[in-house]
Amino acid sequence: MVKPGATLSLQKHHRRSEHWVVVSGAAVVTNGEQQVFVRGNESAYISAGVAHRLANPGVIGCVMIEVQSGVQPSSMPATVESATRDGGWPLGLVDTTIPSSACREATVGLRQIEPV
Repeated sequence: MVKPGATLSLQKHHRRSEHWVVVSGAAVVTNGEQQVFVRGNESAYISAGVAHRLANPGVIGCVMIEVQSGVQPSSMPATVESATRDGGWPLGLVDTTIPSSACREATVGLRQIEPV
């Protein structure tokens, strides 16, 4: 869940695309030069190599599912603009990515924003 008013770091993954599905709440998705408003039961696809971020401008939490396809050479995303603590994961971001048993190069995961 992305807390109301929270914004994820601007990131870019050179060999991995992402598909974000908003389950409830709403989000503003920056996808390259475009910004789109995504509500519950809507989604956004981010191609590999495109800078992207998600923000929750609402007053309730944004519950989303992130599907990752491809590979990332390191465990850290290529962060373009960061809100991190001492070079670690972005503030409040917990990575719970679980490797998919269906394909060695695909991962499926959820990310949750915790109170800072």
